[in-house]
Amino acid sequence: EGKEVFINRENITFIGEGVINCDYGFRIKASNFYAHGMRMKSSKNMQNSRAFMSDMQAKEGEEQKYISNLNFKECNFEGFFYSVCCIGGAYEYEGTESDHIYPISDVVIENCISRARTGSNAGHFQCIQIKNISYINNRTYGGQNASSYNAIKGNGNIRVIGNYEEGNSFASCEIENGSGKAVVANNTFSHKIWIDDSYDVVVNANIAENGISVTVGSDNGDCKNIIVSNNVTKNIRCEQFGTYIGGLIQNVNISGNTVKGDNTHGIWIHGNAVVNAKVSNNFITGTNTNDISIQRNAQLICYISGNFGSGKILLIAGTGGKVFAVDNFNMVSSGNRDSLPASHLEREFNGL
Repeated sequence: EGKEVFINRENITFIGEGVINCDYGFRIKASNFYAHGMRMKSSKNMQNSRAFMSDMQAKEGEEQKYISNLNFKECNFEGFFYSVCCIGGAYEYEGTESDHIYPISDVVIENCISRARTGSNAGHFQCIQIKNISYINNRTYGGQNASSYNAIKGNGNIRVIGNYEEGNSFASCEIENGSGKAVVANNTFSHKIWIDDSYDVVVNANIAENGISVTVGSDNGDCKNIIVSNNVTKNIRCEQFGTYIGGLIQNVNISGNTVKGDNTHGIWIHGNAVVNAKVSNNFITGTNTNDISIQRNAQLICYISGNFGSGKILLIAGTGGKVFAVDNFNMVSSGNRDSLPASHLEREFNGL
């Protein structure tokens, strides 16, 4: 206790049976690190309490160093601010900093359990500017003001698969700030899945009790090529977030979801953020005011089809852009929709 313990040599393996009590934890500075079956407990409630952290940002005047292959399997963490935290770049974009340099690559966190201190700020697993991230079959409990499964700023090739989260009051999973090529699938989450300013993301077959958000606004590039499919969730929202600086949501496909509701909007598309959107074959249940809500804007092109509502409103508000709606069931239409071209049906009618 009282200081960080640095791992500066390659090919180090930790295999544990007892419990390690520590405050700062271990700091990894070399490739091919493997922790298997470790049981670790934080002795102090502080932000620097991180069981394993690897920070490979080059300081001014230093040559950039690269490490890879950090593995954490079947470990049990209790009371840390982050259980595993890997940092390859600054949290925020600064000047002309590149987010395509990956000082750390190939991070695997699998079959681990992480419990946060009750009432204290904490996440669980975080990566910043890392290439090849796998969060697989982990379980997390508690947390606030930081999500459980983070991939923030410039990460690439991300898999968040088969995880469980309970009791995080902030969010279950975030793919944020220019991160991309991500799959978030088959997870069971008590809170929100949040895709922000990121690209090429598939969110499929999850339970996300507190909603799925696709947002843009910090001017870290457009949020684009997003698929939200076959999830069970409270609501799905596509909109600006925070103090808007720039960026658009381009090419978002929302299909096959079951939206349980108890909010104003079951599915919400705001045209001040969204360019192209397709909303199809979703089931909207619960007690929403509107089953589906579309806010028009000059840039918006939105196609809504085959959705099954709860008898509430399909609202198309405002003016501008193009909003097409066809073959939606058990919803009361409100607002103006655009006419589809005759060629849309591509059918032949004999004797008509």
